[in-house]
Amino acid sequence: MPDHIPAVPPDPGAATQPAPARPQRYLFLLLDRFTMISFAAAIEPLRLANRLAGRVLYEWRLLGEGGAYATCSNGARLVLDGDLPESQRGDTILVCGGVDVARAASRPVLGWLRREARRGARMGALCTGAWVLAEAGLLDGRRATIHWENQDGFAEEFPDVTLIRTVFVEDGNRLTAAGGTAAIDLMLRQLKLTNIHREHLGDFEDVFIIAKGPAGDETDRFLGEAIDRLAASGKLAEIYSRLHRPYVEWQPQPLPAADGNKTP
Repeated sequence: MPDHIPAVPPDPGAATQPAPARPQRYLFLLLDRFTMISFAAAIEPLRLANRLAGRVLYEWRLLGEGGAYATCSNGARLVLDGDLPESQRGDTILVCGGVDVARAASRPVLGWLRREARRGARMGALCTGAWVLAEAGLLDGRRATIHWENQDGFAEEFPDVTLIRTVFVEDGNRLTAAGGTAAIDLMLRQLKLTNIHREHLGDFEDVFIIAKGPAGDETDRFLGEAIDRLAASGKLAEIYSRLHRPYVEWQPQPLPAADGNKTP
């Protein structure tokens, strides 16, 4: 995964800030059937930052409608820290989306997001979570990204949002990351912006196996364009079907024996 600012640069006003006097807090809103890999890719850099720094730089809470537990798309359940509380000054809310995200955009969730945005909370979304922010009207006039499977539908449903086909996008106090491990790139960017434990950033790259690309590298943009071309040609569906064929169809042929005779 490239360690660089994405093809679409963040606002010039997002300058490096000194380390905060108190821990910076992230509120993870776990929607029903959220994607585990995107959630883990966002929360683990915070844990690792605390460990490498030897002090608590970041705190987090797991929230969800009802406040009891949240079920992710793989069926696992996570115990929540609470329902939908008032945020504190400086909080960042990350909406963790997954399967059937439109159904998860309930009235209580949308109302809470709008209220906290008015209170000044920074808003972010992982995987398909951008759909919920857009449904709440919090991405109107902004740039954003979403999981590639949802990009076409997102662009059609929310014409007032500028869809960017990239790994992550920063637009003022709105943060969005595509699916999978894209959240690692987004979170590493946030760590750099706050100028915290800069001496440990190399350790982050080692732990998360983040490959460094040249300045201005736009691998993610080219990958998005390649996916678009495959989809337009109809080959993407063919590739997907091949990847999901029964394993028996992929068994290799026996190799010749050392003496030149074929194996039985």
